Amino acid sequence: MFTINYNYLYFTVYDWLVGVFTFSDLGLLVSKILWGVLGAGLLIFIITIYRKHQELDRIERGVLNEAVRERSGQVDAPNREWQKITDYLSSSNPSDWKLAILEADTLLDILVKKMGYDGENLGERLKKVEPSDFLTLNAAWEAHKVRNAIAHEAGYELSEREAKRVIKLFESVFEEFEYI
Repeated sequence: MFTINYNYLYFTVYDWLVGVFTFSDLGLLVSKILWGVLGAGLLIFIITIYRKHQELDRIERGVLNEAVRERSGQVDAPNREWQKITDYLSSSNPSDWKLAILEADTLLDILVKKMGYDGENLGERLKKVEPSDFLTLNAAWEAHKVRNAIAHEAGYELSEREAKRVIKLFESVFEEFEYI
C-alpha cells in the first residue's frame, strides 16, 4: 500500500521556498517578478471594474431618461411649456419673470413625479432623490428655493438677471434628463 508522508512533503516544499525566496538573488528576483505581476493584475482588475461601473452608470441613466420619456406620453408637451416659460422670461414685466420661475418649478415637479419620487410637494420629493441619480440636484434645489421665496415672501424683488440665472438652473436640470 502507498502512503504519503505529508510532514516530509510540507517541510521539503517549505525548505525549498525559504531557500529560494530568502537566501538567493534568484529568489529575490522571482519574488519581485511575482509581486509585480500580482500588482499589475490588481491594477488591471481595478481599472476594469471602474470602467464597467461607468458603463453601467451610463446605461442606468439612459434607462431612467427613457422611462421618463415613456411615462410622459407626450414628448412635445414639456417643450411647449418650456417655450411658454422662455416667452415669459423675455418679457420686460417683472411679474412675468416670476411667473416663468413658477411655471418652470411646476415643470420640474412633473418631471420628478414621472421619475417615480413621491411626497406631498416638490421639496419632499427632492429630499428623496439620490444625488448620484440626479447630477443637477443642487441646481434644482437652488431654483426651487427661489420659487419658494417668490411664492411665500410678500414683495419679493426679482431682477431680470436673477430670473435668467434661475431659469438657467431649471434648464440644466431639464437638459440632464432630456426633458426639453
